[in-house]
Amino acid sequence: MTRITRRRLGLGLATVAALAATPLSGMAQSDRSKVALPTISRRKVGKVEITALSDGFVDIPIGVFTGAPTPEIEKAFARHFARRPDGTYRLGFTQWLVDDGDRLVLIDSGYAGATKTTGHLADVLTVLGVEAKDIDAVLITHMHDDHTSGLVTPEGTHAFPNADVFIHRDDVAYFTDETRAAAAPDILKRSFAVGKQVAALPRLQRYDGERSLTAAISAVDLRGHTPGHMGYRISDGGESLMIVGDALFHPAIHPGRTDIGIAFEPDPAAAAAMRRKLFPRAAEEQALLAATHMPFPGFGRIVREKDGLLWAPADWELSG
Repeated sequence: MTRITRRRLGLGLATVAALAATPLSGMAQSDRSKVALPTISRRKVGKVEITALSDGFVDIPIGVFTGAPTPEIEKAFARHFARRPDGTYRLGFTQWLVDDGDRLVLIDSGYAGATKTTGHLADVLTVLGVEAKDIDAVLITHMHDDHTSGLVTPEGTHAFPNADVFIHRDDVAYFTDETRAAAAPDILKRSFAVGKQVAALPRLQRYDGERSLTAAISAVDLRGHTPGHMGYRISDGGESLMIVGDALFHPAIHPGRTDIGIAFEPDPAAAAAMRRKLFPRAAEEQALLAATHMPFPGFGRIVREKDGLLWAPADWELSG
């Protein structure tokens, strides 16, 4: 199967370096605003290489968070210098490219340009020397549209033609239910529309429960944020990293407040129960995690301090 060779990665990173070295002093102001550098971060788990890729961001109202009064949540974001003057905060979208030496696996597929500040995933992959046809599998944490939109081209075809797409069966059933789609609030309408397209993909693999998906990746039950929300544990050489999707959103609220959720969750009680189970366990295990919406690149650990839980970002790693 296709894999990233060292030469291909070297070419990709050389391109990144060249972009970063682009002289801006001679550019007109209008030209400078058009320079967009690919946003990546790479680390290893054993011999498996994981590259965090940013699809972009949106500024969303802090009022979308539930479980506590909005002014209280706004104060928490302000303490982290994350509350913007208009009452929003900047929500990033991270996906992960996993290279185990034999297969290239993409975890989640991004918002794909559904907003003007997203849709960078394809360009970042290009800079890395990866084409859509090189991806062997796509694993989806859950079927909210900011995780699935990149699976489908504007023409409605499979964006990664050689990839099997793995999604928990419960999420496929939920996001293709016509009755639920009709009754869904506006904030979720697009997720149901994209979900219908994704369910029609020819290489969709619906799976149940915790199971091994590749030699290095296994699915972990994190259901609650959606009925089929799953994590993915990457393990090799005695090391591991767990992709936890939308189990955490921002250090201002998570992991300290398991009661705070977001309006996208169809069952807030189930989502809170998942967080109550995951957060203490991750702290006890000192597990290395990666979360879609935590500040990029989203690698970190949950640690216990006094009577509470805190997010400890993982140190930046340089490989040589």
